[in-house]
Amino acid sequence: MGDVYAELYFLEIPSFDTERILFVERKKGIENYRIVYKIAERAIRLSEGDEAERILEYQRKLSPDSYKILQRLFESALYQTRYPKERRIVLDGVQYYFSNILKMGKISSPEENSLIGKLIDICERMKNMIKSDNRLLVFEDHFRGEMETLIREINGDLE
Repeated sequence: MGDVYAELYFLEIPSFDTERILFVERKKGIENYRIVYKIAERAIRLSEGDEAERILEYQRKLSPDSYKILQRLFESALYQTRYPKERRIVLDGVQYYFSNILKMGKISSPEENSLIGKLIDICERMKNMIKSDNRLLVFEDHFRGEMETLIREINGDLE
C-alpha cells in the first residue's frame, strides 16, 4: 500500500454529527485514481478511544480527466485561501477543510451561494455519485461545465 497516496481532501466536521471525508487516492507514478468517501458511524472526536470506530466507506475509480478538473478546482480555491490572524472556535455549525498535498484551507458554515459554498455543493454531489454505483466515475459535461465556471469565478475571470 506504500505506493498509494492521497492527493485531495475534503473533510467535514459538524458540531452535532459524525465526521466525513472525501479524498482522491493515486498510485505512485501512474494515472490511476480512486475517489473515496468515508463516514464515521459515531463522532470520532467524542470517543473515549477504547473502542474501535466503525467507518462506512464508498469508493470508485476516477477517470484521469475528471481528476484533473477536480485538482484544478481545489488548487484555485486553495490559492485564493486567506488565513485570519486570530483563531476562532466554532461551537455550532460545520467546519470544512480543503487540502491538496501542499496547502490546506478551512471555513466554517459558509453561505450557500458563496464561492466556497458552491465548492461544497460540488463535493456533496460527488459523494452522491460515489455512493450510486461502482463503475468508473467520469464527470458528465454539465457537471464539468459547472466546475469550469466555478474555477473561473474563483480566479476572478468572470464579472
